[in-house]
Amino acid sequence: MKYVSQKKGIMIFLGFDLALLVILFVALLPFVRQKSAPDTHDTALLNPKYASQVHSITLSFQDDSVDLFHRHKITLVNCEGMWVGADSINDSLIWPADSQSVENLISLASTVTTMYKRSDRVTSWKEFGLDDSDAFCLTFYGEADSVLSQLYFGREDTLTQRIAVRTSSRGTVWDCPSDIMTYLTLNQSFWADPYIFPRLITGLSDAESSSLLRRGLIQNALCEGTADLTLNKDFGDGSVLRLSLYKQDDGSYLVNAVCAPGPADSDYRARTVRAVNYSYAISAWTYERLVQE
Repeated sequence: MKYVSQKKGIMIFLGFDLALLVILFVALLPFVRQKSAPDTHDTALLNPKYASQVHSITLSFQDDSVDLFHRHKITLVNCEGMWVGADSINDSLIWPADSQSVENLISLASTVTTMYKRSDRVTSWKEFGLDDSDAFCLTFYGEADSVLSQLYFGREDTLTQRIAVRTSSRGTVWDCPSDIMTYLTLNQSFWADPYIFPRLITGLSDAESSSLLRRGLIQNALCEGTADLTLNKDFGDGSVLRLSLYKQDDGSYLVNAVCAPGPADSDYRARTVRAVNYSYAISAWTYERLVQE
């Protein structure tokens, strides 16, 4: 009987110790969770209060094929609510930009989202593809070229669908939703207005323009020589679009487009419209429809 009593005593003691351990674990659990939880920050890539103040945007990426420190760059500039753009490959060519795409970029960048801290070390930039030589740079400017936000984007994690990002002023590496990657492109055909009659001249909305003829790929140089056909389109307010068409061996056409402003345009808008001078391709089918119009 004495042996049984000792065994029971030991079991009671062990049970008491186990209860104390459970109580201690429960008490420390909030601190364990707090320590292991990721460091997050709810913020936007562009301060929402600056969204309406964006006057220009640059997108750039280092292109070592040109020279060691060359950055290929797309520049987008606001012209009284509409946008124009240029590619650094030939920045003498100014094309009407797709204002809807630009506004979508600004809206997405100024939307508050949860970011996760990945590192506080500048030495980790290379690991995340965030060195100046590897990263894609997106900069928003206000009036007088004041920098509203400058961001560097690195590698995407396809599993989490997030992308590494840092600012130009701090070494911290964060990641954010990869939705922004749709707009991290230097494809000028993506950024240029898709219509042969651009909305910069017509003043039409995207919905109103949806039935209009669309251009092909933007070219990096104007066609030279005598055009096979020249068309002038007057939009009723004095603004004019002049198209010079050059037939190619495959039956398609290259088009040089220049614009003239209307008499009611402001000085700034008139200068911008006169600067528009670009080239794109169209198919033989589009050519036939264009001539009919």
